[in-house]
Amino acid sequence: MAYLNPTQTARPDFIWPVFRFMAVQQGSISQRRIIEFTAPESLGAGDSDVVMSLRTLGELRLLESEGRGDEAMWTLGAMAKGIAVDDYAMFQKRLRSALFVSSEPDGRDLVDSAAADLIRVLCWFLKSDPHTEWATLTSVQTDKTWPSDISSNDTRWGAFQSWGSAVGLTASAPHTANACIADCAIAVRQALEELLHPGQEKEALEVLRGLRSLIPVLPGGILAETFGFHHESDLEAGPAISFALRRWEIEGWLKLELRSDSQTQIKLFTPDSDFSLLCSTVKRLESAGA
Repeated sequence: MAYLNPTQTARPDFIWPVFRFMAVQQGSISQRRIIEFTAPESLGAGDSDVVMSLRTLGELRLLESEGRGDEAMWTLGAMAKGIAVDDYAMFQKRLRSALFVSSEPDGRDLVDSAAADLIRVLCWFLKSDPHTEWATLTSVQTDKTWPSDISSNDTRWGAFQSWGSAVGLTASAPHTANACIADCAIAVRQALEELLHPGQEKEALEVLRGLRSLIPVLPGGILAETFGFHHESDLEAGPAISFALRRWEIEGWLKLELRSDSQTQIKLFTPDSDFSLLCSTVKRLESAGA
């Protein structure tokens, strides 16, 4: 259970500053030098967070190293190519890719991977409704559906909040302290930028399938299914995805339409109604703001 265990894996809060430092380096740099710049002795914080960040970035293939200890030489890895020092959005995309990459079509190899704990909780949490449901440490400790192999305590809960936000799949609840909701709008928008060019329109079902392919922990995605969180129907977007799509429609970045001549429609969840909102096409608007 490495990714929800701060003693085994660094949190994104520390990983991002270390990665930014590496992103501007030319060639390789020693671990000792990295520590001197990112955790100088004058701060009195020690070097453990930096060392753990380097190890985590190495496991995610964002960095590569040769040698051991302070003399190890670090360089950018294959997953880091093309990430600018200030491009946190691209960093988020690569984090998701690194965490969810699988060597097997059904993602079975990830069930026992270092990120299995994080993946399992994300799959569980993304089935909830961000309009009406939120999670706190207290609520998950008493929720019998919470993944049973994860011991809920404040350190694991804090790690989940940090990782969920870092990969754009959760957000802080706007009305309750130390709580989060299944707001995956950031990750969904980044995926839609790959699926749709500005001004392009596609069948809604094709877009929905594309989102589940790029973010396989979403309801209906291959990792959600493999980890035992089965989705009712391929056509049902579910609360979390619906929340994200409708948010970007409200903000003028997407246009969701139902065409009378459409062959297929997806069903978007509506929190204030017993009926689904049908959608047949999704269009990315060129004139939308960033």
